Amino acid sequence: MKLESILKIVILIVGAISAFFLVRILLAGEDAIKADVGLQDSLISPFIVIAYIVFVIAVVAALLFTILNLLKNPTLLKRALIGIGAFLVIIILSFVLAKGEVTTLNDGRTLSESGTKWVSTGLITFYFLIVIAIGLIAYTGIRKAIK
Repeated sequence: MKLESILKIVILIVGAISAFFLVRILLAGEDAIKADVGLQDSLISPFIVIAYIVFVIAVVAALLFTILNLLKNPTLLKRALIGIGAFLVIIILSFVLAKGEVTTLNDGRTLSESGTKWVSTGLITFYFLIVIAIGLIAYTGIRKAIK
C-alpha cells in the first residue's frame, strides 16, 4: 500500500471523527454548551484533543520529511547547517550584547535579571535580523539595477 493511500485513509478517519463532534456541537447549541460544564467537557474537549493530535502529527511529519530530504541531498544539508550556524552566531552575539537587570513590572511583580537578559536577547536578535533583511533587499535591488 502506498503512503499516499494510507494518508488518504487517515485523513478520512480524522475528518469523519471531527465531523461527528462538529455535528454534536451544532446540535447541542451554543447556549446549552455555555451553561453546562459537563456538556463542554463531553463535546468540546474531544474536539480539542483531536486538533492537538493532528497538529502533533503534522509537525512530526514536516520535521521527518525535512530531515529525510536533507539527508538525501548533502548540498542542501550543508546550506541548512550554514544557515542554522549563522542564526546561532546572531543569537550568541545578541546574548553577549544584552543587559540583564531586575525590573519591576506594571502589576508589581518583578522580572529577574535572567528574564530581562533573555527578553533583551530576543529583541536584539530581531533587530539584527531586520537589518540583515533590509540590507539583503537593498543589495538585491542595487545588483538588479546594475545589470
